[in-house]
Amino acid sequence: MYIPEFDDSSFPIGVGSPLRAPKSSWHNWGIVYAQNEESAVVDMSEAEFRKLLRDAEKRMKDISAAATAGCFGDYPKMINDAAAGVVADSISSTKSRLKLLDIGAGSGNTSYTLANRLQKSDLDRIEFYLSDPEGSGREYAEKRLAGLKHSFTTCSDTEYSRIFDEETFDIAISVASFNNHSDLIRPFRSVHKILKKGGLLVIADWHSPLPGHPKYVREFLDMFSWETKNDDMHRFTATYPKSEDDLPPLSAGDNQAKESMKSFWVSYMQRNPDRKKKGILKGHRPVEMYVSDLKNNGYEVEYDPIQVLPNSRLLMVTVARKA
Repeated sequence: MYIPEFDDSSFPIGVGSPLRAPKSSWHNWGIVYAQNEESAVVDMSEAEFRKLLRDAEKRMKDISAAATAGCFGDYPKMINDAAAGVVADSISSTKSRLKLLDIGAGSGNTSYTLANRLQKSDLDRIEFYLSDPEGSGREYAEKRLAGLKHSFTTCSDTEYSRIFDEETFDIAISVASFNNHSDLIRPFRSVHKILKKGGLLVIADWHSPLPGHPKYVREFLDMFSWETKNDDMHRFTATYPKSEDDLPPLSAGDNQAKESMKSFWVSYMQRNPDRKKKGILKGHRPVEMYVSDLKNNGYEVEYDPIQVLPNSRLLMVTVARKA
């Protein structure tokens, strides 16, 4: 097993562990492991993401502010609204009682948005369960949702089959949650177990090719100026040789997603200097990778992912059902 280590403390913006890049791109970052080591490496990746999950409500407010300043819109609100619209339409199309799981619920924004969108007669038929590993987010969600006068159950575990029986839920919704996993197979399979046959999975997320290749990250870093830049960039290239690769051009939508993500990170780091130490690498990837992993793990994708922004594939909503 080999996982490159890189000291980015002198950089104006941190890179972070390559274990937080999408698993399909780990070879680009020089990560090497034997087949029998894969599970252990994925465990290490999950541990890296858990370090980022602190103070959900403050984090969401900072993301909204940074997106508005750097990307010209409140992107968290946009994808929340888009996902809630899809789920609300599905709920209104049936008169049955339904159980809904909000994955990575954080401070409860998604369930709150959905509950406010539903007619009371529809809301009364829904049992909400909010799952998030971060304690402060669950506490905030409980206080916020209490004002809706509707029962909500919160839980901490993300291994859903440990706490729920198989085929418990009719609907699962995830907003900006699955990008906290390098490997999507584990969470997709975990959700698959607890969804009923034909159950709906709605995923609204940020998608960008930026973390998928050190060449894109190197181009981003090159936008900045700092005293030790020449030496630091030489170290980066030596650690990640593929950062000098020639890559084929991206589609216009994916390229705009990459550029928007750069603008977001600049704005976010200005508001959160402490985040600089943790770096920009996360599990963002083009939406086709979500579609492929869903189809390969027991889901049928209902239709082409919904593009929320007119000229960018940064924000996408993917709708699938358990086959």
